[in-house]
Amino acid sequence: MKKLETLNNTGTQTRVYWNAEWSEYQVKFYRVVNGAFKVDSDSTYFTTDKNDAIDTARKINATYK
Repeated sequence: MKKLETLNNTGTQTRVYWNAEWSEYQVKFYRVVNGAFKVDSDSTYFTTDKNDAIDTARKINATYK
């Protein structure tokens, strides 16, 4: 997977990836656990639209400001 965008907040991070194998974008939400970012496995969002993926990542990121 190729990372396209990373949005940071204190203690959280939202990343947008392109998965060429499945021809889809994935938005993943991370929290700091024991000093390292760990993906919240229940929070992955899948879409085939790049703008939708980026907009969703920005909305998730804004929720945690």
